[in-house]
Amino acid sequence: MKKLICSFVLVAFTLASCNDNEIEQKQTVQEPIPPTFISKLPCFNSDALYVVGREYETLKDGTSQKSSKFRVKGKVVSADSLTLFEYIEMRLIELYPDKAYVGMSKDIEDEGTFAMQMYNDYLAQRKVWEESQGIYQEEHEIEEITSTEKLIEVMNPSTEELELIQSLDSLATGATYATTNDFENILKVKGSSDIRKSSQSIVGVVLISVGVIAAIGVTEYLVAKMCERRTYNKLYEFYGTRSPLGGSKEDAFKHTCVSMLLCSYLTQPSAWLIMDVYYENANPNKPCDKYMDLHNNSVGRHWKFWSFRGSYFGDMFKWEKWTKRVYNYIENSDNGIKMDWNVDTVESTVKSDESDANNYKYIYWNPN
Repeated sequence: MKKLICSFVLVAFTLASCNDNEIEQKQTVQEPIPPTFISKLPCFNSDALYVVGREYETLKDGTSQKSSKFRVKGKVVSADSLTLFEYIEMRLIELYPDKAYVGMSKDIEDEGTFAMQMYNDYLAQRKVWEESQGIYQEEHEIEEITSTEKLIEVMNPSTEELELIQSLDSLATGATYATTNDFENILKVKGSSDIRKSSQSIVGVVLISVGVIAAIGVTEYLVAKMCERRTYNKLYEFYGTRSPLGGSKEDAFKHTCVSMLLCSYLTQPSAWLIMDVYYENANPNKPCDKYMDLHNNSVGRHWKFWSFRGSYFGDMFKWEKWTKRVYNYIENSDNGIKMDWNVDTVESTVKSDESDANNYKYIYWNPN
């Protein structure tokens, strides 16, 4: 009997020790935060980057009317002997000699690869943390878009959007090489009033770091442009503005919505790269705006993604329905957290407050 009691005590002690260890382990697994990455590459006209990338693709697949030879600083160069990033470097040196530089092609590839690996490592760490907390997120699936034809099929562009796509592709495939004047005039196509109104790019004033093409690809980059324009048009439809005040609920909608759309058509790492890295680099913000943006980006691309996206198959092509769900979420005051911040609030305070905020709620600081 004594031996039996001792056995029960030993088992109980062992189980208690295991539970304590599990609790200790659960407490010590820290929630990872999305990585911070600073782009060192210059920014260029966003339309120019897409057209230059498409020039290379169409020269390689034989659908271009251009000669494979072009001039860079007076010297003739052949596209046949160049990689995509080498071609982009050469063309940008010719177009923007004050910003592009020799050796940029390697920096483009290295930065894009490093940034995406950084975020994928974070995703792996977050999965471990979520499982330790009993959180199980649905795996993200996407309809792969690798051509303009597939983009049109999946995104079902409006007449205005289709005009923009056709105008950009016409520059890429036409007999002459596009110039800086072509990119400045690209939005002057007939009937594209909505596009002209929303030409303030969400990744800068029609500027974006060239590293994004290395990370997400040429066609996918056009997908990103479509997502930004749709978000700005929905801002106008829902709120009557395409220039929301910093810190406002409208600004929270912008970041949550575009991140959700990017994640729907591309990938979560791509959404992070475009919004957390290149947008924030191109548009330096005060801490109150920066950490609000980063938080709401994460809400759109991860924490509330599936509630906005809905049924994978049933709602597959219903992007306007997705954006309406984001709007309804933002307009429900129970989903928002008003921060006691202003433009003078120090970064350490803002960062701490954002870190403590509920991941499933958006944040804002400007009630006006």
